[in-house]
Amino acid sequence: MRRIVAILILSLAPFAAIAQDVLVGDEVEALFAKARDFMATERETLMPEELALTSSEADAFWPIYEAYRDEIEALNDEYAALLQNFADGFATMTDAEASAMIDEYFLIESGLIYVRQRYAREFLEAIPPRKLVRLYQMENKIDAMAQLPLIIDIPLLQDAGDR
Repeated sequence: MRRIVAILILSLAPFAAIAQDVLVGDEVEALFAKARDFMATERETLMPEELALTSSEADAFWPIYEAYRDEIEALNDEYAALLQNFADGFATMTDAEASAMIDEYFLIESGLIYVRQRYAREFLEAIPPRKLVRLYQMENKIDAMAQLPLIIDIPLLQDAGDR
């Protein structure tokens, strides 16, 4: 597992190099797309290796996982749009816009939790509980690595008095 985390960190080094400048506008979208593509590749590579599914488990698991990822990616698209809106307007954001943004953020997060919980039951029909835990551990690690460049490059919203 440490080897996987090290590979992920080293693989994201090109993204971190961008951190010298604050990203705005289309740069956020481009960075999000690169991170997402990279993580999709990592999932394709790491999940089979780390889950070590039997043939019968794999036959049942992969169609469920693909449907799960489709739903998660749809929510990630909403998150990317939210980040894009933030990057486009963070310097002049009003309290009303900030309130709407946080409401949307919580809707997306709630959606992610709902999808994860719903699919956990489906995954358990295909794989044993210990492999399910391992699956979600891998998902969380990969997601955290995907967010790292965004965390580095997207500025904190300034207080109205700081403008």
